[in-house]
Amino acid sequence: MVSERLHGTFSAQLHLSNQLDLDNIRANYDQGVLTISVPVAKETQARRIEISGSQATGIQSVES
Repeated sequence: MVSERLHGTFSAQLHLSNQLDLDNIRANYDQGVLTISVPVAKETQARRIEISGSQATGIQSVES
């Protein structure tokens, strides 16, 4: 029988953006799978910007 699983210590480093909500990181380890969830900070999430004026023909809003 051949084992394809690595044995020993494993480490990894990730460089994360400043636009993440680091206070709400969640991690789950289930059946050998590590899942890490890092939400985007509310200040950086997409928002809708209304456009007004006589030159804004056909465009009413823009999402950023």
